[in-house]
Amino acid sequence: PKASELMIDQSTIDPNRVMVHENLEFKDSNDNWQSVHNYMMGKFGARYEGYLGVVGRAFKDLRDQVAKTMGYSALRKEAVGVSLDQYRGVSIIVPFQGMFVNPLMARGDNTIERAYGMLGTMLHELAHHKERNHGANFPAEMQMILLKMQGGSHKLLGFDFHRFQEKFVASLQNYSDIIDESAKVLSNDNNLRSRGNTF
Repeated sequence: PKASELMIDQSTIDPNRVMVHENLEFKDSNDNWQSVHNYMMGKFGARYEGYLGVVGRAFKDLRDQVAKTMGYSALRKEAVGVSLDQYRGVSIIVPFQGMFVNPLMARGDNTIERAYGMLGTMLHELAHHKERNHGANFPAEMQMILLKMQGGSHKLLGFDFHRFQEKFVASLQNYSDIIDESAKVLSNDNNLRSRGNTF
């Protein structure tokens, strides 16, 4: 089908709710494919859902503050959430405009590094609001967002980016076991597959 035939009216998407997209399977020790999400739910239960919520809400809060700081009012209309697939993050325009971070695939050797890795991915996806590709203008846009957030423009709007980062990193340390388990389960790309079409 044509991209236009797949579109969802953006006005039907609630940008104030965190979306969860789940599309990833892994091959277990018995060579059976199973949903990563179901595996993590079975092992950690409500704490796993809480972890997804913490990451998703932080991404939404960061989106809102970047929109204010950069003057990108349309950014606040884009969907935001977590996506469990074979990437660290993604920005989409089909079937609707949105951005997602993968809390199970963050780079790093420990929880602190992985938390900062997720923050970097969030900023990366937010930069795609203005620059869709990864040409020379993209790193310039990401740098502009970062310097405005780090440099103090955000404080005029009642948001402390440094405190936000510290709080995010501290909150993720409560989920170190979940983060470590996801890193172990997803460590071998050959044992991963997307169940359906990816974004």
